[in-house]
Amino acid sequence: MRIVYDECAGLNRSVAVTPTTWTSFTVNLGDGQNWTQTYMLRINYTGFWEVQFLLFKDRDFSSAYREVHLYVRVT
Repeated sequence: MRIVYDECAGLNRSVAVTPTTWTSFTVNLGDGQNWTQTYMLRINYTGFWEVQFLLFKDRDFSSAYREVHLYVRVT
């Protein structure tokens, strides 16, 4: 991610520089079932990063059913 000043809006915006998929996996759950998984990641480069976790439903990969976005500054 890179922070860019938007002169029209008068504020900073985050811009994705090089989106990359690190990991993907499939979990099938029935109605009412839960699943928990510990996930570790390491960012070896300084900068401002966006880490996304995307949940897709019924194998429809056209758009995420749920999303979590984590913004991390590595110094």
